[in-house]
Amino acid sequence: MTEGHPQVVDIFKATGIDNFKLLQLVAAIGRHSEHPLARAIVKESEKREIEIPENTDFESYPEAGAQADVLGETIRVGKRAYLQNNGIALRKELLNQAQDLQKQGKTVTWVTEGKVLLGAIAIADPIKSTTPDAIATLHRIGIKIIMCTGDNSDTARAVSSTLSIQDYRAAKTNRTLSKISKAKDTASQWHATGLTTCQRSPLPI
Repeated sequence: MTEGHPQVVDIFKATGIDNFKLLQLVAAIGRHSEHPLARAIVKESEKREIEIPENTDFESYPEAGAQADVLGETIRVGKRAYLQNNGIALRKELLNQAQDLQKQGKTVTWVTEGKVLLGAIAIADPIKSTTPDAIATLHRIGIKIIMCTGDNSDTARAVSSTLSIQDYRAAKTNRTLSKISKAKDTASQWHATGLTTCQRSPLPI
């Protein structure tokens, strides 16, 4: 459905930290990751010629986020729920800003230092130029399309609306997406159904 080449499209901060430092810290967490969102942030940092430091004590929490010590501080990167579960409060104005971006189909990755919220990075993966026509063709021949994604409901709603997909399942884990994929053949026993998965999730490196 998408190009598979996510790009950093927005950065917003909660403290006096600048964009340079915020990107540096997040890139340090994802520098050895193959996750598309991590690679997008590392690529943006390299484009800006930001020196990316090493990390230590790295820990990854699939479908949630990751943390490591970077430049002497514990940096956490990931989904809103992951940070809140670690006792980190997210300011209302930033939550509103993040929601606005998600409604545009962008993925938001939150960043903290210790218990302090530093800000967030919005990432977008452009829809393939061939996707709208492909979706329209499936509609014409009577295929019901269900989009399944690890992203949040706002982002999923925006993407499905853009592509005229009426049914979607958001915030699904990779395990759930795998089960859905295996169910494709079974689904066809009842009616013509096309299941398309979009496995984006905010930096579970």
